[in-house]
Amino acid sequence: MLALIRDALCRAIAPPAKTTVSEWADANRKLSGPAAAEPGPWRTDRVPYTREIMDAFSNPAVHTVSWMAASQLAKSEILLNVAGYFIAIDPCSMMIVQDSLDRARDFSRTRLDPMIEDSPSLRDIVMEPKGRDPDNTTLRKTFRGGQVTIASAQTPGDLSSRPKRVILADELGRYENTKEGDPVALMRKRASNFWNKKFGFFSSPADKGTCRIEQQYNLGDRRKYWVPCPDCGHHQVLKHANVVWDKLHDEDGNLVLDANGKAVHLSETAGYACEKCGSVWTDAKRHLAVRCGEWRAERPFKGHASFWLSALYSPWVSLAEYVAEFLEAKKLPGTLKVFTNTFMGETWEETGETVDQDELYRRVRAENWSPTPTIPAGVAVITAAIDQQVDRLELEVIGWGRNKESWSLLWVQIFGDTLLPKVWEEADELLKTRFTTSDGRDLPIKAAVVDTGGQEGASDMAYAFCKKRWFRRVWAIKGDAKGFKNPVWPLSYSKRNKGNVPLFVINVDAGKKTVTDHLKIEVPGPGFVHFPADRPASYFRQFAAEKIVTRFKRGFPIKEWHQASGMPNEALDLHGYNYAALCGLERRLRLDLDRECDRIERRQKARRESAPAASRPAAPVALPPVRPADPYL
Repeated sequence: MLALIRDALCRAIAPPAKTTVSEWADANRKLSGPAAAEPGPWRTDRVPYTREIMDAFSNPAVHTVSWMAASQLAKSEILLNVAGYFIAIDPCSMMIVQDSLDRARDFSRTRLDPMIEDSPSLRDIVMEPKGRDPDNTTLRKTFRGGQVTIASAQTPGDLSSRPKRVILADELGRYENTKEGDPVALMRKRASNFWNKKFGFFSSPADKGTCRIEQQYNLGDRRKYWVPCPDCGHHQVLKHANVVWDKLHDEDGNLVLDANGKAVHLSETAGYACEKCGSVWTDAKRHLAVRCGEWRAERPFKGHASFWLSALYSPWVSLAEYVAEFLEAKKLPGTLKVFTNTFMGETWEETGETVDQDELYRRVRAENWSPTPTIPAGVAVITAAIDQQVDRLELEVIGWGRNKESWSLLWVQIFGDTLLPKVWEEADELLKTRFTTSDGRDLPIKAAVVDTGGQEGASDMAYAFCKKRWFRRVWAIKGDAKGFKNPVWPLSYSKRNKGNVPLFVINVDAGKKTVTDHLKIEVPGPGFVHFPADRPASYFRQFAAEKIVTRFKRGFPIKEWHQASGMPNEALDLHGYNYAALCGLERRLRLDLDRECDRIERRQKARRESAPAASRPAAPVALPPVRPADPYL
């Protein structure tokens, strides 16, 4: 017994072994499970840029490591390597933070548990759970000399209760402020009593100015990975601007244009051009350059080592894939933002915070389009939205096509007391409208959403209206400001209302942001919004009624929508609700808009090929007349 006690004391007071995180990982780490791109022994040489990042955690002079990086660069594997090192070599109290409780549980089950199970040096140390052992659960693992807790950034108690010496925060850019303040400040408090504390912040970036990982990167010494050109030896940081590829030309050397009048890009010809000699690297040369690269800091080191990296350094992303992703992403502002964050590894900066109403009105007049007597052949799915006002209901119907190009088909104001059935009956008749496309298809409204937030009593009318029409996909909704990172359509619905009606609480922040992004697109195509030429100017003023402003909450900048005093915003709300209805179809019916367009095109082609030459399409059905009443004129 005395020998056991003596051995335990020796282990407790002995200094950690003189080994680095990368050395431990190369000797002990095994990659396995569905998340492993390349199962087998961990090899730091496969991703040489990770060596200095990992070894910073075993460097006594470093107290904080921040890594702002694109996806597919092994961020999660590095975090696991660091956690395994402290479990096996330098045991202590440790916490791994995820952005939500669900992600914390998933990380433990699919990443941490497989690492422990497949690494003998860890499997022999971490204690197996026995019965209802509170020290060994999904979110808590106990080992000799320490414990690792997997916590949620949404739970302030998890971040500020018990002291932890090592804190590793995964996807920091997704964290929101808690009721007790900034989650980073709460995490730092947990380790304040330790002289040898370690913080690790890992994430792809988000919005410029409010992104937490960007802040942490700027607080450190700002290291970037410089690689030598295989041809001239010039060292440089890999940049998006230096990725080059060819465009399709005909036999005479003329540029070939597609059906939309745009150049045809050949992503398979992608290469990287050296910024000095201009030589174009293949993927093989790029990988060679990365293996010979080195980290260089832009600022003096003061205990905080910070790193930045883009997907151009990844061994798993080819230049052809990178270009293909970029060409697809740049079609829409929303997808381009995702590419900027997850491939370029850079923060996204908004070019504008609101809609230019005058420019939008001029563009609509120049297009001179009308939805009567038929709607465009590009429409594949139709949605509708109803917004409640004190003296009326406002209803808008929108048709959606490939790449979320949209057409406002109908805008109606139904005046009357919303506490009485008459206006709701008129709205119901409009929701039964069927539309005929210019290629002869007959389309109903596939889904409609009804805003249940109105004057006292009107909410009950809205609930009753939706409950009777649930089978027609008329859904009750309520708007809530949930930030710009959460999805528009919720994962589930609530029935906590008088009528026990399924209520979907939608994220109006993200919905309005998507709408304003689409309204800024000036060329018909992906995301472009078409309006009839007879819409009044006052309708378009409503899109500029709100703008995104930045304010400080508990010392941290946040962005939110702000409505100008006295300015109506129903048009912006209706478009946001219609986009939410489309998201609801994608979520609940697994609708894929582009796939639906492909299906329609195949069916129309087969119909044309099989139809007799003398056949004529049926006469189109006209839309119901749009009410001219406009209270804003």
